Amino acid sequence: MDDARFLAGPKEVGVVLGVEPNTVNVWQRRQESTTPFPSPVVRLAGMAVWDIREVIAWADETGRTVRQRDYSAPGWNAIASIG
Repeated sequence: MDDARFLAGPKEVGVVLGVEPNTVNVWQRRQESTTPFPSPVVRLAGMAVWDIREVIAWADETGRTVRQRDYSAPGWNAIASIG
């Protein structure tokens, strides 16, 4: 269950990388690159969800800026404090 704290949709990936969510969606469709954007771990209601650790590794490998490395999924701290 701890890995759930690393789940991120386009909005959260955008915040971590300092880009708009639409940019994230463009990156995921652009697969001709030698270092393609990571595949989503799941799709929920048609929306891609990634493991943010894979996205950060991709950003580092491709020279993109990472603005927030200490990511936890929204609401994760509240859930973790219950258990």
